[in-house]
Amino acid sequence: MVGRHALRHGAFLLEAAPQKQDRYADQQLIVRDHLDRRIPMGKSKSFTFDGGAADYLGTAILAFLVTSLTLGIAFPFGIVLMQRWRCKHTFIDGRRLTFVGTGMSLFGYWLKWLVLMVITLGIYSFWVAPRVTQWVVENTDFET
Repeated sequence: MVGRHALRHGAFLLEAAPQKQDRYADQQLIVRDHLDRRIPMGKSKSFTFDGGAADYLGTAILAFLVTSLTLGIAFPFGIVLMQRWRCKHTFIDGRRLTFVGTGMSLFGYWLKWLVLMVITLGIYSFWVAPRVTQWVVENTDFET
């Protein structure tokens, strides 16, 4: 393939085809299936994000300080700060996401999980990470 980069991944051949109008423009991902059909994989128009670096940095520093100054005990409040920022800047089909969870609603679980992680020397964290993710997803909704 001249002028294209290709990667074979299982039954699919992935190739990055450069855009015609600008050689430095984002490349469109083309997938070839087992029948050698070209399937363009473009940017999603359903999902948009408008967050900026300065706003993110301020929120991340605050979440880090809340977590580290309390030796991890207030980690749920740091999660809430970051999730509210992320949802505030995320749109799905033009609808803004909102995060409805509170640090207090996760705090009781977090204390129990923190004790179990200390007792098991961190092994229990493999069970905690999916539970925290589940809590975040269950507390994310569309803005009304």
